[in-house]
Amino acid sequence: MASGKIVDASEGGIGILLPETGDLIKGEARIHIPPAHQTEGDMSEEIVLGARPVDIQQKSKGHRLGFRVVLVESGEADWMRLCREFSQRTEQGTGLQAD
Repeated sequence: MASGKIVDASEGGIGILLPETGDLIKGEARIHIPPAHQTEGDMSEEIVLGARPVDIQQKSKGHRLGFRVVLVESGEADWMRLCREFSQRTEQGTGLQAD
């Protein structure tokens, strides 16, 4: 298991910045995304994705891994909300950079 930072998300894929790649680029991966900042009455749940690695890039702060999402195991509504947030950032020119 490794912790990283989400740098891109769409319905079909996710980009994650990791300090080390280890054996993460071999075979299928399960990606766990904890609930966003929960407030009282918020029913956000952990997002669990089944994904396959499709790209790896070495960056100054680690490695950027691109995954194709093959299954949303749990938290589908929260996953769609996260994808919309990244889409809006991109449209506004405020997308995150991995470097």
